[in-house]
Amino acid sequence: MTVPETNTCTPSTRWVTKRVKVTPAPKAHARQSGEARPPLSERNPRDPLTVTMVYRGGPEGYWEVRARGRVWRFPGHVAVFDMMRVITACHSPR
Repeated sequence: MTVPETNTCTPSTRWVTKRVKVTPAPKAHARQSGEARPPLSERNPRDPLTVTMVYRGGPEGYWEVRARGRVWRFPGHVAVFDMMRVITACHSPR
């Protein structure tokens, strides 16, 4: 019995090594010591606060929280209450 020509496999991908120069990622601009961001002042946690929360997916989902002119990123398992304690500066982050 002969194998028909239509049943032949196509060749696999050919791997070729090639020397290339990989450039490093660009560095972030470092802040000068005088430009350091001032610490957030304590605020009354009972006062209204505008907060924008966005859930970002991925292998381990995380929350991006914007409030008081800053951005925080918390792992997806953190409770909203714990996020608000950090944002309102009632308790330092762990």
